Amino acid sequence: MNAAPLVSVVLATNRNGPYLAATLESLAGQTFTGWELILVDDGAPDPAAIEAAVSGVPGARVIHQANAGVSAARNVGAAAGLGKYLAFLDDDDLWSPERLVLQVAALEA
Repeated sequence: MNAAPLVSVVLATNRNGPYLAATLESLAGQTFTGWELILVDDGAPDPAAIEAAVSGVPGARVIHQANAGVSAARNVGAAAGLGKYLAFLDDDDLWSPERLVLQVAALEA
């Protein structure tokens, strides 16, 4: 990761669901490296499991809050982001390795 990310990736979740690890792996496997992850724990019953899941993503930040809903959680993550661009990642999504590099190229063009 770069010290000054171009893209802030916001992942709002209230669970350590069955796909979260694969979702985080798909983010970590991006060919574009100028991103940061802000994971907003929106009242998960096991915050330690969220911390453990995200521990493999260098530089990830976790914000814990009481459950306020996905929209509020995304807003909190977006406000904490340092990037020029914002991308939302759901806790059950998988991104192809080229997703961010293609999006950034399109946006910069």
